[in-house]
Amino acid sequence: MNFVASIFSRNVRVLVLSSFALVGAVDQATAQDLQLNCSVESRADWIRPTIFIGYRASNNTAVVSDSLILNSYGKPVSAHVQQNNAKRLVLRWSVGDLKDVRGTIVTRMDYEERLNRVKNTITVTARPIRYLNSNFGGKGTCVPAVN
Repeated sequence: MNFVASIFSRNVRVLVLSSFALVGAVDQATAQDLQLNCSVESRADWIRPTIFIGYRASNNTAVVSDSLILNSYGKPVSAHVQQNNAKRLVLRWSVGDLKDVRGTIVTRMDYEERLNRVKNTITVTARPIRYLNSNFGGKGTCVPAVN
């Protein structure tokens, strides 16, 4: 897969899939590739203020990236497509051995992203494994990424 480097806010270096096309009309949303930069507001360090989402329609695959992922893995991680229709794209992914800005380490964190294709809004939920009733959330908006 061909990656192109891009710089987001706060000098966060994020890798962008260069072969993704921008979103077209909403009625064709499920048949087109996505490349989005999302600005997310959250009080939790586990949900970063800038998230990249890449979706490839031809094989129904997705990648997600933010500063926590890049600091841990050096590249975007694969996400599982849970729902994909004209109104919504839902992705899930897990990352392990994460360390937040305070130095707290979590063995594994499960994430879910819900993109409202009509409004270009996003909701992100993070759930640490082995911590019952500990969910972190964030909301924001997405715009097409420019490489």
